[in-house]
Amino acid sequence: MVDLDPVRVKVLTLLESRDPPSDMKGASLALGRNAAYMHQFIYRGTPKVLSEDDRAALAAFLGCDEEELRHQRRPPRKPRSKPRRPASTFGPDGSLPEGLVAIPEIDVRASAGAGAIHEGLEETKEVWYFPDP
Repeated sequence: MVDLDPVRVKVLTLLESRDPPSDMKGASLALGRNAAYMHQFIYRGTPKVLSEDDRAALAAFLGCDEEELRHQRRPPRKPRSKPRRPASTFGPDGSLPEGLVAIPEIDVRASAGAGAIHEGLEETKEVWYFPDP
């Protein structure tokens, strides 16, 4: 089971203790949100904390004080499952796989008219990788 913070546990407890018990879909629709909003808030952590408007509407729906649904501090972020790698590196040493060649895309704009040559600074916009012929 997902490790829930006290506010999320409180919401689940209040939903179950209603007479008749309510579900997350009903609570989501009472907030004017989509049917999955409360499920995502409780189990996925999105959003991290309820907005003031959502907190007030949910407290009215559940029949509790708005302060009971306020986080004392913002919940910590979940750690990434995989470390990020720069998009431009392929191998652990940054080398390209065999058979590929890097071709830079140069940002050029025609502005001097036909036949003019601009020998100024070239900016590489992106690097594309193609098979080496």
